[in-house]
Amino acid sequence: MKRSIYSAMTLGAVLALASCASDEPLGNNQNDGSLSFTVTLPGQNTRFAEGTTVDRLYYSVFDTEGHLVLQNNEDWPAGSLTTTVTLQLVANQSYDIVFFADNSEAEGKGYSYDAETAQFSVTYGQDMVNNDIFDAFVKNEKGVVADGNAKTVTLTRPFAQLNIGTNDLTEAAVAKYGLSNFSSTLQIAKENVLSGINFLDGTTTAQAADLSFDIADFSQLPTDEFPVSGYSYIEMNYLLVAPTEGETANLINATYTINGKAGASTVNTLNLASTPVRQNYRTNIYGSLLTTQNAFTVTIDPDFEDEFNTEIVGGAIVKMDENGNVVCLTPALPKGVTAEDLQGKGGVALDAEGNPFYFDATGDAINQAMKQCSEIYFTPNSTITVRSHIMQIPQSGITVHGNGATISGQEQDFSIQNTYIEGSTVNVNINNLNGVKVWGSPTGKTTFNINLTNCTMKGNGLADGAHSLVMTRGNDNGATVNINLQGCYMENGKDGIHSIYGGTMVFNNCTFKDVVVPINIAKKSNQQTAHISVTNCTFNTCGISPTETSNSAYNYAAPVRVVDNGGPANSITLLVDNCTFTDTQSEWDVLLMDYRDGKTWFPVKYTISNCTPANPTVKATE
Repeated sequence: MKRSIYSAMTLGAVLALASCASDEPLGNNQNDGSLSFTVTLPGQNTRFAEGTTVDRLYYSVFDTEGHLVLQNNEDWPAGSLTTTVTLQLVANQSYDIVFFADNSEAEGKGYSYDAETAQFSVTYGQDMVNNDIFDAFVKNEKGVVADGNAKTVTLTRPFAQLNIGTNDLTEAAVAKYGLSNFSSTLQIAKENVLSGINFLDGTTTAQAADLSFDIADFSQLPTDEFPVSGYSYIEMNYLLVAPTEGETANLINATYTINGKAGASTVNTLNLASTPVRQNYRTNIYGSLLTTQNAFTVTIDPDFEDEFNTEIVGGAIVKMDENGNVVCLTPALPKGVTAEDLQGKGGVALDAEGNPFYFDATGDAINQAMKQCSEIYFTPNSTITVRSHIMQIPQSGITVHGNGATISGQEQDFSIQNTYIEGSTVNVNINNLNGVKVWGSPTGKTTFNINLTNCTMKGNGLADGAHSLVMTRGNDNGATVNINLQGCYMENGKDGIHSIYGGTMVFNNCTFKDVVVPINIAKKSNQQTAHISVTNCTFNTCGISPTETSNSAYNYAAPVRVVDNGGPANSITLLVDNCTFTDTQSEWDVLLMDYRDGKTWFPVKYTISNCTPANPTVKATE
């Protein structure tokens, strides 16, 4: 145990300089000058290191004028989240006491702490990437009176933690280069990142230069459990940021680039503009980052459960209310545009010169905006009235920032109806939007990437086939449709997602309630493959009884229906993992064959794991 404590004579001199009124000596034997603290770290539901790397505790006592009275450091008991500190001070005097706990190996490698001034300084370096020895905790107990009563103090992290995760490490390793050939670079602008905080008076020191963190090899990534189920760590960084109050956060601008083949080719680039970070909170960035472009989710989670549960996508802070609606708290908007500027308007887009232009809250106005710009922003929490198939997706693709807006009217769809260039790729990215549907019949050998994040749709009943999240149907014409749904919600309709095309389809953290066929993939091509992943999804009261012949889906309904009408055998792979099936109305939770008259079907290669119930009902053979 390393200990440095001032003598009673020295402390008395310090107290005299601080003009203390009491003549009672420090360190006396009277119990009324004793202070006993139970010092705790956040519980086991925290993050990466869970506080278990801490091995020492500093405590620095200051009088109310900021003069140092006593400073000490002790060993933190190994494996414990709690320790006890007892001080002898002047009875009935008031003090500010700064507690700081960390791992002694971190000193000088990424930060330093001066216990005599309570100054914490960070020198960001490569050692801090994926390294939990830098987990640190602090608390300034202000105005503590030495009255002999026991007290409890809980320390929290001065750092924000930035986590990046993906769910396709195995797939990428097999299908692409092998994990040892993946590398990444995280670049963070210096704005809103600090290089120092004084824990006594709260003064901060700005970061002087932009930050850059590199990972040269993905073959040795952290094995800790990622905060979002179904994902694995790629990167974890600690960032020092200013404390905030309420539900506010600091916004940082960052870029995350993943490269393959020893950095020779770019696999994916994430533009993390206005990403929220907050002291003692974790910001999680996750998706199918190695195999899917331009589709990811950002969430900010609390250190303790049930305090703050807000999702951030594309810079917008949103939440899902109790009625299954996305509500925007802080919108994603172009630079220089405020929510007040959009009052009475449908939204805003940027022209070719980067100048904002506003459009009305109608489908026709949106369609005109989409012809001029590939990125549009809806007025936060507004209502937009449309007619069926009017919002036509252009050749350039479209990114829609919904900002909690709700589309109402007829079919409420973004429509694939244009003639697209043979062999081209069209990206459709929509986030934070209520009442959204993507519909159409892709033609030619075109690839469509349809990415929906935090989107909702509510139908008009179990026979309602007009309202769904995604519906791509038609004839086998060689088009490829890749679908990625993250955190979406569908209620009270016939179809959630329906596609007849080959492609990669990822459905993660989605909820379906009272939907006859939530996921309905029926590949018709004999020249294509389909790879389908259904993870962390919930299906409540889905399907329909086979006796309900008035509903046209009565003889093929199931929460998950995947059928290969084109073949060859096993050209579809299906993963259903960590999903919950509650009160399924149809005979099967998962249907993998087409037993309707006149239909031909081929076997599907499938894996079902970690579900509730443990063995969902599956129909895969006659």
